[in-house]
Amino acid sequence: MFVLDIRHVAATLLHPRYRSLKRFPDHIKGQCYRYVRRQIKHLQDRINLEDFHSKSSEPEAKRFKKNSNLFSRFESDDDVEDDQKQYHSSSRSDEYDFDIKKIDELDRYLLIDIDKNAHTGDPLVFWKSYRNQFPFLSQYARSVLSIPAITTNVEREFSTAGWLINQRRTSLKPTEIDKILFIRSMEKQLKNN
Repeated sequence: MFVLDIRHVAATLLHPRYRSLKRFPDHIKGQCYRYVRRQIKHLQDRINLEDFHSKSSEPEAKRFKKNSNLFSRFESDDDVEDDQKQYHSSSRSDEYDFDIKKIDELDRYLLIDIDKNAHTGDPLVFWKSYRNQFPFLSQYARSVLSIPAITTNVEREFSTAGWLINQRRTSLKPTEIDKILFIRSMEKQLKNN
């Protein structure tokens, strides 16, 4: 019996044609959304860490020269305070606390209008065209959707390796076996082209 893993559901979600997950129960959809958001968060954290390391490798004197005012990094952001003042009103209820969720890349992907006729085939083409709108989600989608769905090529290579290594050829070195398998695969490629 084949049991769907959350990664299978995520791959289905990331195909633009099947992103609504129509036949899946709501608890599976919620679990899938949380999983994809965690994966996106991991990508963002990794990129932020790489940016931090690249910035911290710059000499400190050079970083201070970039700032025209030496004390500008200690100044408060008046824009942020003004925005916070703007949204606080005297009619706010203390009884109910409304927490408005920030829309992320996954929400925007689920809400955009996609022409299904334009993107019928390969979902990787869709993610390539939308990589600027969804930078982290498209990177995750490309990593998930580029995994081959079948393993026949690998099984075929193991079969060929098993045929090569028999009782009369037990003294072949692994590097020699790799070379033989490589030559055979290249011959097959040339025959097919």
